[in-house]
Amino acid sequence: MTSSTESPASQSPASQSPDSPAADVPRTIVSPCVGVCQIDRDTRFCLGCWRTIEEIAHWSRYGDPQRLEVLERLRERQHDAGQDRRRVTRRRQARENRARQDPAGTS
Repeated sequence: MTSSTESPASQSPASQSPDSPAADVPRTIVSPCVGVCQIDRDTRFCLGCWRTIEEIAHWSRYGDPQRLEVLERLRERQHDAGQDRRRVTRRRQARENRARQDPAGTS
């Protein structure tokens, strides 16, 4: 009888099936979802968070190591597309507008 000395946390997403939940792996990294859930037909990335449909579907099963790998790929995708900043949402735009109108934050 053989046993593996490798823990689920040390496995990469490619070697750990996304269908097998790793219950002992911490999940402290929150989803990059910004609520704009539309997949671009050409790139196959979400227009809001830049994840693939597979990354979105498996996010809840990934531990922090896998989530960090996904976040790094998102940064690379945004950089490659020339969009290093996240999309400006209406809420963020309103907050920035209020800050410009009242820089001291007195309202």
